[in-house]
Amino acid sequence: MQLYALDSADRKILAELDKNCRISATKLARKVRKSREAVNYRIKQLLEKGILLRFITSINPNKLGYYMFKVYLKLENIPRERERFFKELASNNDIYWMGICDGAFDCVFAMLSPDITGYFDKINALLSRWEHLIVSKVLGTLVDTCQYNKKTTLANTDVLADLQRKQVALLRADWTRRDPAITAALAQLGRNGVPVYVFYKKGSTPVVLSEVLGVEEMRSAIARL
Repeated sequence: MQLYALDSADRKILAELDKNCRISATKLARKVRKSREAVNYRIKQLLEKGILLRFITSINPNKLGYYMFKVYLKLENIPRERERFFKELASNNDIYWMGICDGAFDCVFAMLSPDITGYFDKINALLSRWEHLIVSKVLGTLVDTCQYNKKTTLANTDVLADLQRKQVALLRADWTRRDPAITAALAQLGRNGVPVYVFYKKGSTPVVLSEVLGVEEMRSAIARL
């Protein structure tokens, strides 16, 4: 297979197309500081060389009323059963996308559900059918859970009043760039992803809350501080 070296202009073009493949040639040219003709020529070359494969649509299921849940699985080394399991995932209408990988996990997929309860019903039914194949699992939600919590429980007037009364300082750690200090803090809590909500009190064990926060859970945890 022939390999190609990319110059800085090609790299900038690819970076902008990765963020928005519908960007106009005029706007893209302005961003990469090249003429529109040069940009169009470079894109044509990237397509012909197979560096750019296609332009795709990325749909936000949350705007259609669905939550997206990511599932990581480590599987037994049983090739025939693995193949059957992957075929079931591929034919399952609730699976938004899936990937087969090596390393800590053998399979990663995202499941759609209009509500949290429905998700757990679906994933528990799926995993119970294949419990003989599954060595370990990590279940979680994607980032939109953070937005759900911000707009509901964390904006609740009773919760905010309780936090003020207990003089709780609200701090947010930004893990979007995978800060190693935050990664280490997550590991100490036994977590390997976000969102994570935790109360810290000097001299006490940290209190880790649910990913999907409830008002009563929050108020109860605050009362114990």
